[in-house]
Amino acid sequence: MRYAEVGNLNEAVWALIDLHGREPGRYRQLTGSDDLPRHETLHRYWKQIPTAQRRAARQRFRRG
Repeated sequence: MRYAEVGNLNEAVWALIDLHGREPGRYRQLTGSDDLPRHETLHRYWKQIPTAQRRAARQRFRRG
């Protein structure tokens, strides 16, 4: 998960946007779509990830 690498949801979203423009094939492979969802949609997806899983990703970032 990119969040564990950058430690911030907004940075992870920007990394996804960058990937969409730079490597559309890789983006499609990861997301299953060519479409770039709105930030609000990504935030809603984020909220669906269990808190413990988000917390573990944050800890991996801090240890990184």
